[in-house]
Amino acid sequence: MMNQMRGRNLKHLGCLTGLTIGTIVGIIIAGVLAGAFLVNYQIASLFWLILTLICAVVGWIIGDRISPRFAQSQKPEETSSDSAEDAAQQA
Repeated sequence: MMNQMRGRNLKHLGCLTGLTIGTIVGIIIAGVLAGAFLVNYQIASLFWLILTLICAVVGWIIGDRISPRFAQSQKPEETSSDSAEDAAQQA
């Protein structure tokens, strides 16, 4: 599975993860704020939006930082004699 990430930029994956986590956690916290502490609906919604956007940006930054760890590995180049031998064996 890790080989599938090689050579890819993980910013978008990190942003998607951050949006998902921010949305779920933000809705829960905004609901608790509105229900238990009687915070105004507009303030709770604003808190949810800010939390979601912050998590998305943090996910984008983390994905950008870990992308170099999954750099595409260099494949050794085949020489022309190796490919000619392979073609002869297949025929």
